[in-house]
Amino acid sequence: MTSDPRAMFALDLGAASASAAIIGEIDGRRRLLAAIAVPAGTHPDDLLAGLVNRFSAADPVLAAELGAG
Repeated sequence: MTSDPRAMFALDLGAASASAAIIGEIDGRRRLLAAIAVPAGTHPDDLLAGLVNRFSAADPVLAAELGAG
């Protein structure tokens, strides 16, 4: 068992837009698994919740394996 995270978020909260991504480890390599962009001013918690919901709906098995669903 390792303490290294298998998935993480990346956030960019800019002046015009906000974006988020889920980066996960698959077969020993980090991969971009999902991304979303919304207008600036969106609360980061809402941004991340929307991203996780979309990712979980698109690939529920992988989301569960990574602890995101």
